[in-house]
Amino acid sequence: SMNRAAEAAVPGTKDIFLKAIEGMSFEDAKGILQGGETAATEYFERVTRSDLAALVQPIVSESTDKVGVTRRYKSMMSSAKMAGLGSEDMDLDTYVTGSALDGLFKVMGEEEQKIRENPAARTTEILKKVFGSI
Repeated sequence: SMNRAAEAAVPGTKDIFLKAIEGMSFEDAKGILQGGETAATEYFERVTRSDLAALVQPIVSESTDKVGVTRRYKSMMSSAKMAGLGSEDMDLDTYVTGSALDGLFKVMGEEEQKIRENPAARTTEILKKVFGSI
């Protein structure tokens, strides 16, 4: 259920990434071109992670609420928090959201490394122009 919840949230992220591209400064672009093998991924994670989490978490919450096991876990953790035993670190929706974003940026980084290292992985004209110059 946690994987399906994370997958359900991914399509809505496009606008957040477009906003990050539109807001990119010259210095940001220069840092991406001259940076390490995951510099673009690091930029996107830095400028989009909080907005992505705000978008993804409600979808994750809705999805995990539909599943009996996660509903029981949430009930158990709510009781633990009331007894002073739980913490925000133990919140299932926060965990799933963070894990989904970690996975997203991991895959982005892997793809970026391929694009930087292998000219054949530069499948669009813009990738050929941008990464052909470094």
